[in-house]
Amino acid sequence: MRFRDPAQLGPARLVFESDPEVVVPADVTDIRHCLVGDLTNQDAQAEGLTTATELRESLKAHYPDLVGTDEVDVVTFQINDGTGAA
Repeated sequence: MRFRDPAQLGPARLVFESDPEVVVPADVTDIRHCLVGDLTNQDAQAEGLTTATELRESLKAHYPDLVGTDEVDVVTFQINDGTGAA
C-alpha cells in the first residue's frame, strides 16, 4: 500500500526502513488505485492481515491523517532475486 508516494510499473527497489536498512530488488507488476474505504479483505490478506478493517487501522497507524475517502495505491510486485525464479 502506498499513500501519496507514487509507484511505477517495472523494476523497483523496495526499501525497508529498519536498522540496518534493507533494500530488495523487485518488479512492480500491477498498481491499483482505490479509496481507503474500498479496500477489501483480500487486500488485507495480501498484507498478512485478516480483514479490511485491520488493514485500514494499520494504515491509519502509519498515516495518521488518512481517511476513508483518500486514495491509496495497491502495489503488486515480485521479488527479483537474480535467479529468474518468480
